[in-house]
Amino acid sequence: WFENDQHGIAIGAYGLYLTTTDGGNTWHREHMNIVDAVSHETPDSEDSDLADLYDLHLNAITADHDGNLYIVAEAGRIYRSVDKGQSWHELKSPYIGSLFGILVLDDDSLLVFGLRGHLYHTHDHGNNWEEIETHTREMLTGGEELDNGDIVIVGLGGSVLVSVDQGITFTSRNLGNRNSYSAAVSFRK
Repeated sequence: WFENDQHGIAIGAYGLYLTTTDGGNTWHREHMNIVDAVSHETPDSEDSDLADLYDLHLNAITADHDGNLYIVAEAGRIYRSVDKGQSWHELKSPYIGSLFGILVLDDDSLLVFGLRGHLYHTHDHGNNWEEIETHTREMLTGGEELDNGDIVIVGLGGSVLVSVDQGITFTSRNLGNRNSYSAAVSFRK
């Protein structure tokens, strides 16, 4: 993610969090400054938090139209920054499995998606989530909102999901193969 031609953030496996202030000529490894974390302690768990054991994979970063940043990660983690990545607040997640993608829609609502076909929608910057039925158990990895407002989510095993109602419902499109897709891109005229 780049705020402008100089300031950017790159994320990756094992908690990789890099920043640049010179357009990517140099990168500095930093720790995410998580100032408000959600407790993941469960009554029957000896370990209070998976993140205490090792650094979680950070899988996708994006910005909404208001300039808020979002990161989705392993173990269902969702983070929001209102200050361009200086600090991060963990959002209460609807899912404990890994999330691989996040998509900001034109109406500023968000979709997050990941393992086993899980897909969630929020209209309030991630404070509340609604699960969307996908009719697939395949991992979802990428998505795009098209110029006409349709939404496409893709994934493993030939998964192609399409919404024509702003992300309220999705239908599966069978392309006749089991190819895996990692991203969806809209070519605009």
